Amino acid sequence: MGDFILTLPAVSALRRRWPGAYIELAGYEKSTRLALVTGLVDRLQSLDSARMALYFQGECALPPEEKEYIRSFDLIVSYLYDPEGVLLKHLKDAGAENIIAVSPVEIKLHAAGHFFSALKGVLGDASCLPAKLEWPEPLKQAARRRLAAEVGKKRVIIIHPGSGSPAKNWPAEKFAALAKKIWNETDFAPVIIGGEADDKAMAVLRPLLPEFNFIVNVPLADIASILSVADGYVGNDSGITHLAAALGIQVVALFGPTDPAIWAPRGKNVLVIKSRLPSNESLAEIGIEDVFLALKKKAL
Repeated sequence: MGDFILTLPAVSALRRRWPGAYIELAGYEKSTRLALVTGLVDRLQSLDSARMALYFQGECALPPEEKEYIRSFDLIVSYLYDPEGVLLKHLKDAGAENIIAVSPVEIKLHAAGHFFSALKGVLGDASCLPAKLEWPEPLKQAARRRLAAEVGKKRVIIIHPGSGSPAKNWPAEKFAALAKKIWNETDFAPVIIGGEADDKAMAVLRPLLPEFNFIVNVPLADIASILSVADGYVGNDSGITHLAAALGIQVVALFGPTDPAIWAPRGKNVLVIKSRLPSNESLAEIGIEDVFLALKKKAL
């Protein structure tokens, strides 16, 4: 999801350049639905579908109806990993007139800039603005009611202790200590969120924070709604951290093994704390007080 959000400055620029254009997005529906909900695109095609599987089979040509579908687009932009050029060949054989293929792995500058810069030829002097998702107000209102039921009138700081890799995670015990510090020393209420990949972190946090509010394993759209109305957020290098930044709330992002110069969320609302060395051991050395002060600077 984080990688997808880093393509949104390019998608947003296309929408700004041609506000009335029909834009279709092929991707993994769990994350790409965010672009549909916010109006950046008009339709989704799931990469998990049998239809999309045809584009990655090198033995057979696309059926006529798929070739006609491809020719219906004025511009096709691919950020998919296609080392053998199978997808590109299908697009060209179908008669696509304008294809921009961008490698998602050979990245030497910030990923958002990398994905955006390939479109300079069609976007002209457009600026690569940080991703911004305009979340629908009815969904925000529902999230406000949900949080009010959880914490009353207190303003909310979201804590997400997980990521796609344990090596990128600040210790769960430190997240617990940070949550207690926020509760004891500010007027804000910490709310811990997590998904299926965060079970180990949640198993550590729940006994340490028995009186705190947890929101776990809910649909991504619900998480986005909650993030959109929170006052601040702290988390690791994760897709949820990128989502929080794209929704415009104040974010403190903790980076260890990965390079924030390439992968950090961008925007004035983001403050990155980088570990001393690019390792999870060094990440663990980041102090609770340092994170608290960073969060206080951004949101408290």
